[in-house]
Amino acid sequence: MAKQIFRKQRNWIAALLLAFISVQGLKAEQTFIEASIDSTILMIGQQSLLHLNITADRGKVLQLPVLTDTITAGIEVLNSGKIDTFLLDNNRMQLRQSFMVTSFDSALYYIPPFKVIDGIDTVFSNSLALKVATYPIDAPNEIEIFDIKEAWKPPFVFSDYIWWFIAPLLLVLVGLAAWLIVRYLRKHRKEHVEITPEMLIPAHELAMKALDEIKQEKIWHQGRVKEYYTRLTDVLRVYLENRYGIDAMEMTSSEIIESVRNIEEARPIFDRFKELLIMADFVKFAKYTPIPDENESLLYTAYSFVDTTKKLEVKEEGNTGNSLTDSEVKDNEQSENS
Repeated sequence: MAKQIFRKQRNWIAALLLAFISVQGLKAEQTFIEASIDSTILMIGQQSLLHLNITADRGKVLQLPVLTDTITAGIEVLNSGKIDTFLLDNNRMQLRQSFMVTSFDSALYYIPPFKVIDGIDTVFSNSLALKVATYPIDAPNEIEIFDIKEAWKPPFVFSDYIWWFIAPLLLVLVGLAAWLIVRYLRKHRKEHVEITPEMLIPAHELAMKALDEIKQEKIWHQGRVKEYYTRLTDVLRVYLENRYGIDAMEMTSSEIIESVRNIEEARPIFDRFKELLIMADFVKFAKYTPIPDENESLLYTAYSFVDTTKKLEVKEEGNTGNSLTDSEVKDNEQSENS
């Protein structure tokens, strides 16, 4: 009888041990998922990390939660981290994945459980709550509000700024082309000047003729002093251009004076010539009114300048003609007498 009771107790103990071992084996093979969030209270626009930790047997094929742009209405997913795998004891593994989340509406949000599909079984995580607060309308000045992210500078695209480089270059090229064209036309015009009867007349004769006309008109007696000095200096400018090739019509009085200073035959009359140009500038620009004697005296200065610097045609044996000035003629006469 006692033996039968012992056998029955032994069978019950064996059955209990077997059941306990089976339960432990089932627990070891179960899949678990746990959800957590770094901060359960956020201000509008702030960000936080939501973590999913999944524990399962090694080698199991699991269908993990896929979070795209939103978890639930009002909570946005900014980016998803990669899945990290960690090997545990007892032939187990742990999968970890993090998601950057934010919200732009103040509210208390309920985050439902996440699920993992393990074969024919579905495992759910714990649920979460997230409170999103906003700044009060009458927030004190001490609260500093920052941008969620720094402002992005647009990328440098060369095509957007190409005209900043091309436009100045085009202006330079156009200016250079215009300068070359003007220079060519001036040179071409000088090289193809038609010879007129007046050009065959010596420069000093043309100048003397023009001075005679001014002398006969005596326009300074009519109060036209400025016109008188303008015509007088223009005669000398044209004479210098025809006689020496000096572009006097495009030069100032000071530039003309510097050019004439280097002319050898003009030295005897240079000071009076300089006085004439300076006086003309005073009359034309400073409204100076000279006395009548000064007007006539400077007219004769113009005569003397042309006469002193004129080019003479002297014929010698064996020569058809050489152009000599008065000073050169006198030097030749002195050498012949000696």
